Amino acid sequence: MKKIGTLLLLCTFSLMLLAQQKDSSGLANVDLAKYNKERILMTRNSMYVLGGWSAVNIVSGSIGWSKGKDSNRFFHQGNVFWNIVNLGIAIPSLLTIKKSLHKSYNEQETLKYQKGSEVTYLVNLGLDLGYMLGGAALYDYASRNPSKKGATRMNGFGQSLLMQGGFLLLFDATMYGFHKSHSQQWTGGKYMGDLAFTGNGFAYSYHF
Repeated sequence: MKKIGTLLLLCTFSLMLLAQQKDSSGLANVDLAKYNKERILMTRNSMYVLGGWSAVNIVSGSIGWSKGKDSNRFFHQGNVFWNIVNLGIAIPSLLTIKKSLHKSYNEQETLKYQKGSEVTYLVNLGLDLGYMLGGAALYDYASRNPSKKGATRMNGFGQSLLMQGGFLLLFDATMYGFHKSHSQQWTGGKYMGDLAFTGNGFAYSYHF
């Protein structure tokens, strides 16, 4: 599944690194401590959302797994497995974020972490689309070949991938929007990357 997401990412996003040396004179005069605190808190809140989603899915999925039948049982099983991984991401991230709140960041470090946040969510968007395509492919194959061995499992797992990938797509798109909007306060969009439609796909230009 990671290979599918990576392939889609390469086909959909052209990640162009534009090495443009610029001084900091174009940056707005902002309180860096406040700016970084807001950035970190946005990430913390996103991990609360991811952790909450994971907990709900693990509980409801476990119940559905034990009581469900046929593809429905595998749908809930897939949700449980998927969100164990999500929870494994959210909890360590929250612990790291707690330490980050007590650090101070200079201008260069702030730019680095701001850019890193935006690029991470963009990469995740490509992977999310890959998960959804993989889920759709599994579901379609199982629907067209119901008598094939493992069709029931593929049907359930395919639906799970579609739902979980859809949630993550919305989650990552929302967080990218929040971080991009936040960066505008300081940089005016001059020093961060930009996402644009090229006609054949999307290109992300990364300035540093």
